[in-house]
Amino acid sequence: MGADAISADANLDFTEFDSEGLNALEKIYLFSRSRASFHRVFILHALPRYLDQMSSEDAVEYVLPLLNGLALDEDEAVQEALACQLVNIIWWFITHCQVVEDERISQLVEALDTTPQPDEHHQTSDEADATQLSVQAFTPILGTLLLSQNALVGTPARNAVVELLKRIWHADEREAGRPAHPLADDEMQRPDYDMGFLQRPERRLFEHELVYQVVIGMGRLDLPDTDEGPLSTMSTPRSIGEYNHSISESQSLEYPMQTPPGPDTSTAGSTPLAVPTGNAHDSYFPAFSSIHPTPAPATSPSGHLASVADERRTVEVATPPTFQLNFPPPSPRREAGVNTPTPGGSSPLRTTPPAPLPHPVAAQSAPAMSTEATMSLDDYFSQISPESDDVINSDVSPQDMEVYIEEGRDIGEEAAMGRLSSMSLMAAVTASGTCGLTEETKNAFVTEVERVGRDPVYWVRREAAFAVGALAKVVPDEVVTSSLLPLFETLYQDPTWHVRHSVLFALPAILSRLPAHRRRSLALSVILPLASDNSPTVRSAVLESLGEVLDAFHGDPYGPPQELLNIFLGVRDGHVRPIQLQDEQPQSAAPPSAGPSSESSFSSNISSKDGFNTHDIYEDPARPLVCAFNTPAVALTLGSSRWPELRPLYRSLARNPSFKVRRTLAASIGEIAKIIGSEHAKEDLMDVWWSSLDADESEVRLKAIECAATFVGALERPLRREVMRRLAEAFTTQRLKGWREREEVVKNLPSLLTISDLEEEVLRDLFMRALGDRVSAIREAAISVFPAFVRAWQAVPQWVNQLRSEIRALARSDAYRERTTFVTCEQSLLDSGHRDFIILDDEYFEILSLLAQDTIVDVRIRAARLLGTISDIYGNGPQSTVMSQVLKLTTPLLQDNSQDVRAFAAAVHARGVRPRSLAPAHSTHSVATFSRPPPPTPS
Repeated sequence: MGADAISADANLDFTEFDSEGLNALEKIYLFSRSRASFHRVFILHALPRYLDQMSSEDAVEYVLPLLNGLALDEDEAVQEALACQLVNIIWWFITHCQVVEDERISQLVEALDTTPQPDEHHQTSDEADATQLSVQAFTPILGTLLLSQNALVGTPARNAVVELLKRIWHADEREAGRPAHPLADDEMQRPDYDMGFLQRPERRLFEHELVYQVVIGMGRLDLPDTDEGPLSTMSTPRSIGEYNHSISESQSLEYPMQTPPGPDTSTAGSTPLAVPTGNAHDSYFPAFSSIHPTPAPATSPSGHLASVADERRTVEVATPPTFQLNFPPPSPRREAGVNTPTPGGSSPLRTTPPAPLPHPVAAQSAPAMSTEATMSLDDYFSQISPESDDVINSDVSPQDMEVYIEEGRDIGEEAAMGRLSSMSLMAAVTASGTCGLTEETKNAFVTEVERVGRDPVYWVRREAAFAVGALAKVVPDEVVTSSLLPLFETLYQDPTWHVRHSVLFALPAILSRLPAHRRRSLALSVILPLASDNSPTVRSAVLESLGEVLDAFHGDPYGPPQELLNIFLGVRDGHVRPIQLQDEQPQSAAPPSAGPSSESSFSSNISSKDGFNTHDIYEDPARPLVCAFNTPAVALTLGSSRWPELRPLYRSLARNPSFKVRRTLAASIGEIAKIIGSEHAKEDLMDVWWSSLDADESEVRLKAIECAATFVGALERPLRREVMRRLAEAFTTQRLKGWREREEVVKNLPSLLTISDLEEEVLRDLFMRALGDRVSAIREAAISVFPAFVRAWQAVPQWVNQLRSEIRALARSDAYRERTTFVTCEQSLLDSGHRDFIILDDEYFEILSLLAQDTIVDVRIRAARLLGTISDIYGNGPQSTVMSQVLKLTTPLLQDNSQDVRAFAAAVHARGVRPRSLAPAHSTHSVATFSRPPPPTPS
């Protein structure tokens, strides 16, 4: 890098950036133009915070063009930072600015959104004065990041698209007054984000852009644009290879930035691997006669940026040369079902199935598929030599032709990467937005998957198979049978093992939507040949998916096919003739990562050259673990009456020495007991339970305890007491060596209290031992379940009285830890609304008097706060008996040596200031609850 290549920006003194002379906008501008990549990474992470310190006009005029350049940064760490902050950045812009589009697209979106709008959504004077933001403003940035083969860039970018759509759909549900869709087990409650200017019309506009220009548009980077379709305006920045903005090449620190171009009506080549022809510019790679630099922000008191802007007024970038190449025409398979999804009335979506497809059972039976599937992108372009007669411009030199071919290869590979990203996005959006997807969007996704599912690049077809599985769960049954099923039948016979592997995880979704006879036929047609597949990865995937496949027959009066059940059970009744498919050589470089959806949980990453492995599906090393994992699903499908068919397999798994197998069996023992009934559970599960409880590995013991309540509830009544007694014995004798296991036992107590025929003494003794445990986390867990005991036993007075007596005994213990536990238990009852358990008699106030004079300051702090809570609940006035007792006890505390104790006591005497609750009522961490007193009472 020469010294003459460094502009004035590179020599700025960044040590002054923390001075008060620079505002947020200037910091963003200077850091993003720094040649030091860590400066650019820093500013991207800080950008959401800085955006709140500037106006929307400045953000659109100065910051947005900078983001286009940072998306093209040659340092992947910068792109990773941008991808991580993408949701927050985009959300700020679209809620602080009014999203607008050209008149043609606006009319289309209006036609789609026919819902009557409330009066408050009509344009107000504030909306008229709002900064306008093109709906396409972030499409180039998203497109660039989604094309990255770096998983730390592409995956957050895909997640950003999904998250933005989910926020929009959540706002629609909230506005319409519809209840939110049920949350998944691992999903948190979605907050209500401030929508700002993103009202219903703007949401429809931005949703349309994300769905049609990003999710679908990413798969159409090499297809011609039309004025009729909604995908005619897709434009993104060039790839990093096209715009390498290193200092030595750009002769400055100037990044190639541009505002999003307007709708592009030019066309590109018609084949998936085509390059721009003639003088027509590709809509994905728009050619600009000049790229104007980003204007510097308006002058500020510091004046640091005025001279910088003056030096960047006229930077011209040469337009890439146009060229024209003729390529072989696309095969008929590539053209089948290619329709631009148009959600308008003029071009209705096609929902009918595509033309009939050949079924390549073997490579010889489908020459078109074989030819395309086995041809890599490099092979495709290697067929075109510089001396080819097809070259139109015969005066082009061989050296220039090599450049043109290389550029065409890059465009083709980039387009393939776009199709992969499109399929991955469709699968993610479909899985996340069941309630928000319209029928038009679903049909558009189906049409696109039908087209891309016949792609010549195998890793694109592989990702399309995952999209097929996601769509099969949400589209109507007729669409599954007419469109998705024919494509699936082609994919599972694909000559590439990667594709055959991926379709197995879409199979259960397809089966669940078919009628009984079609379901049985398809399951046999797919599983039996692939169980004998040449690839060990495919055979392992058959085992992994077999549980879900068998579960698809749940409720079928005939049950699952016996042939499939035999594979799961390991019964060799006959020899399945292997499918004669020869895996082709690797088509190109290693396929890009498509995210977690493409990964298998059990299969090892075995290359295609290992396809001819000696062991078959019955000897797969992963078989015990896979079968242990899938046993509950298979047992549910077969039902209790057919458990004897599974018994030999389950008993053999129980004898398996593998730690992972035993841990899996321990985790599922409760659900299996519910399925098979008490008689079978007594015969086959008790030994597994005892061995799991006595296992050397803490994880095995923990998994067994986690399902203890479910397991005990499924047993017959005499066994319930035996299991509960031995569990309490293990807790008492420290056979449960880890504190997490004992904590889990305590957390199970509320569920165990609901089971009949359990001995009250065992449960109470277990609870009291937990209150006295030496580990604070276990004591906290016991305090949190104390209200559950009060609720469960309130109908039995003698049990409640016995429990109250034992709790009060803690207050007179010689161990300060137990005295502290008493106060915390009383506080938890008052906070949870179970005040009836507490009897404010003379004995109770005598106990509080002793605790208020305790030598341990922590006990006095907790006692003072408890007195304050009692006064708030029971003290109806200065003359009440309770209030007089509380004031009597807290008066000495006003002179306590501890400032915290004095503060609580003063708050009680003020009576107008309630002691502040420093933790929610449901908190289980009482130490945090009593760590600080309320603020001092104003004098």
